Amino acid sequence: MTLRPTPKLAGAVGVLSLVVALGFVYVRSPDSRATRPAATPTPTPSSTDVGSTERESIPVPCRELLAGPPPSLRDHKPMVFTDATVLTMDAEGNRAGSVSIKDGKIVSTSKEAGQAIDLEGATVMPGFIDSHSHRIGDKDLVGLTAQQAIYKALSWGWTSISELFVSFERLGELCELELSGDLRVKVGAFLPLNYERQRFGNWYDDYEPGEEFGTHVWVQGLKFFADRAQDGLGYQTDPPSPSVQGKLFWKPRGLGAAFRRASEAGWQIAIHATGDGGLDLALDAFSTLGRKDIIEARHRVEHLTIVRGDQIKRLRRLGLIGSIQLSWFHAGAAKDLIRWVGRDRVGLTGRWRDLIDAGIPITGSTDSPWAIVGRSGPSIPAIAEAVTRISPRGKAPPRWMRSQRLTVEEALRSLTIDAAFAQGKEESLGSIEAGKVADLVILSADPTQVAPEALWDITVVATIVDGRVEYCANSVPADLQKVCP
Repeated sequence: MTLRPTPKLAGAVGVLSLVVALGFVYVRSPDSRATRPAATPTPTPSSTDVGSTERESIPVPCRELLAGPPPSLRDHKPMVFTDATVLTMDAEGNRAGSVSIKDGKIVSTSKEAGQAIDLEGATVMPGFIDSHSHRIGDKDLVGLTAQQAIYKALSWGWTSISELFVSFERLGELCELELSGDLRVKVGAFLPLNYERQRFGNWYDDYEPGEEFGTHVWVQGLKFFADRAQDGLGYQTDPPSPSVQGKLFWKPRGLGAAFRRASEAGWQIAIHATGDGGLDLALDAFSTLGRKDIIEARHRVEHLTIVRGDQIKRLRRLGLIGSIQLSWFHAGAAKDLIRWVGRDRVGLTGRWRDLIDAGIPITGSTDSPWAIVGRSGPSIPAIAEAVTRISPRGKAPPRWMRSQRLTVEEALRSLTIDAAFAQGKEESLGSIEAGKVADLVILSADPTQVAPEALWDITVVATIVDGRVEYCANSVPADLQKVCP
């Protein structure tokens, strides 16, 4: 299913259901199976779930997991992948020709004891990490079950995701999936503190920062919403018309106080800020914290859709991480961006090159299933769009988009080692190094060795989580087929 901004299709398609989500208004076609009511993109914690300090207030499936992780459904087989191009994504950018794994961990990038698997020249990378998604929480919007959403994620090479709106009910669902063995990707859960003007209280007091439920679920951080808009890109300080200015959902003093309370308790903060006015509010609140505390907690700003030059300086000075969506700003979205922001200010959108050049750490993501136009979710198209800004239909980007393109290496890092850093998991994930978890993706070609326009043609051959092959494409090397699920 394709999600598009309402103005593009309004009046052009029969009866459309309006879905308001994360700073944009989207429509879904009549054949969609989504049932979410308008203006309610995510379920909220109920009043009975909020504010209790008793462990009994944690979802029952999660409490069961606290007693110990569920048994593994399959053995970890020692394997040695040979005849491969191995992009380790380590600090030195090392490459290798093989990688050995045992007991769910990477042993080395040399040939060790284990079942030899000839990859026939395929490329091995760390598994992709989607730092901002709603793949499982908003699965119904694209007509999927949780198991189907997980399978799709694996088919695109995602081994770890951060879900950015995990209510009490959604956390319980994740724990149920973990108990049943169906949660075959790792999930970092962000607990929401507000949605628009709704406040959910300090229900996060019931949890410990980073608390793990089983082996694949952990409470990663807290999610705030600074702004949102009925039509446009969040709260803008200088919108082309009042209809796209958007709204703010916190008073400066209240947001600053909420940030201080959360940060002092050891939580990572992620705040949705799509407009430059929303970003001003977020930066002012972060300014009430110490830079050292911000860096240590890995506090982050989500989307950074419209960013002024003075705000880039503040982001750098405060030590914040920028969470960007690689599949949002391609040529297919140019007309909508101009209409929402205005031709004079459209150059303030999607400023990823400027963020990196300023020394601001970024982490890549998709926000799946949400997008400005087209689709989001697959890893390879997201990389291709970040590097080329060409639309999925082959439309060339305007100059203001071209100037903000990423290199292939930057895009890959944003979905591997840099994303692991944003999760606080860089010691165990994000690169192929001895002792790290064997989360891997096997690609049909080396993204760093093909022309940018050929990135679209690369496919995911297999996905490995904790040393187990969890997904294989229809056509894979003969040796690999022997260990496919």
